[in-house]
Amino acid sequence: AKSKAVTSRMEKRIVHERNVLATITNVCGITIAGLPNIQATFQDDKWAYMVLRENFVCDLSLAIHNHAVPDEARPYYAACIYSGISRLHDLGLIHRLINPSSVYITRGGMVKIADFRFAKIMDGSYRVTICGDPLYFAPEIVAQQGYDYAVDLWAYGVLLFEMYEGTTPFGNSDTDETSIFRAITAYRASRLNFNRASHEARKLIQSLMQYGNEERAGYKDPNVIFNAEYFNGKWLLCGGCCCSCSCCRGLDCRANIVCVCATYRYQVGRT
Repeated sequence: AKSKAVTSRMEKRIVHERNVLATITNVCGITIAGLPNIQATFQDDKWAYMVLRENFVCDLSLAIHNHAVPDEARPYYAACIYSGISRLHDLGLIHRLINPSSVYITRGGMVKIADFRFAKIMDGSYRVTICGDPLYFAPEIVAQQGYDYAVDLWAYGVLLFEMYEGTTPFGNSDTDETSIFRAITAYRASRLNFNRASHEARKLIQSLMQYGNEERAGYKDPNVIFNAEYFNGKWLLCGGCCCSCSCCRGLDCRANIVCVCATYRYQVGRT
């Protein structure tokens, strides 16, 4: 409701999110893995509307809570999410709110990053604004040292940890911020307590959740992540898709590699 947006002082955030989505759509085209496509915006006396091409069923947070993410689908979800993050970084955008609540699952079982209210264009200097979800704050945010694209990589690692373990390494929504910040400040990758994640998933998560921002996988070369053992050679970042499946554009389906659409598409939330 427009009145609620005004009361909450969210007008600029809403317009900003619309502009970010429009930029993504204009630059990336109709479909790209991990990112939504905006079709139109309009308003009436009471409401403002954004029409997206995708039909969302639920967010990833709800799916994790209800144990509705199949083991074999997790690499697909992880690849789509990182494909979206990488494309945002290519566009000069930092998301700053990567968490399961900002990732939506479509009716066709694909995943899309959403909620761009904190997205910001990087201009070559570090950002200092404290925003996002504290459970996913990188150490440099907690230390108020200034930050860059690497905070999205850290948050992506925390998201993958939660996708496997059901919680973050630093607590949950009931944990007070002081305790969260102390845990992040004292964090070391070797201390991550895994119970369910595979060996390959653990290696990827640890490589993303490095304390130093420049040490995180993907910071200097995004292909380091897509070539990770976790993805078993199926996921390589590319400019397009060499198969005819519109849903996997941005993920490379090469000869002798099974098409991601045939292997990892799931329908979630139907009864």
